[in-house]
Amino acid sequence: QKERSRLPNEAGTTRKKRCALGEMMQHWIIDTDLGGMPSWREAFPGVRVVAQLNQKASLSIGDVIWCRLRPGEAVDKALAGLDMASGHPVVVLSDVPDASLVIESLTAGAAGCCNSRAAPEVLRQVAAVVSNGGLWIGQSLLKRLVTSTAKSYGQPVKEAKKYQSQLRMLCRAP
Repeated sequence: QKERSRLPNEAGTTRKKRCALGEMMQHWIIDTDLGGMPSWREAFPGVRVVAQLNQKASLSIGDVIWCRLRPGEAVDKALAGLDMASGHPVVVLSDVPDASLVIESLTAGAAGCCNSRAAPEVLRQVAAVVSNGGLWIGQSLLKRLVTSTAKSYGQPVKEAKKYQSQLRMLCRAP
């Protein structure tokens, strides 16, 4: 196993070096199917798929926790037992994602929500965003947010659309 790089932070202690593509971090996926999906393994070759995280799990700074949400499962049940204040970003992998589920996941403390069948490239982008402190909300919810924000401030929707791509890049920037 590769040794992980450590960098000094402002307090003089060390933290794990983060990489935009996730090579330096461990990914933990909580799912009842321990085989995992092929796209997960392609996105994160060293991924660990577990039925639940316990205190024996050797989480390191920068590790990302992913929780699969199957149809009919409640977000709070899927995230139960996770310490959302631990500093480890949590992403909900939903089999049936929609805007209300994304909002519910973020409200529960998750850093993002995406389709459990997302392409490996998308999963790596999500990991890069959340591991650098960002939120992953998806394009459709982002469009709704920009449009409703523009309306609430009295800006024409056409005016808001020109800022949409800039906001999308800002939300996803590592």
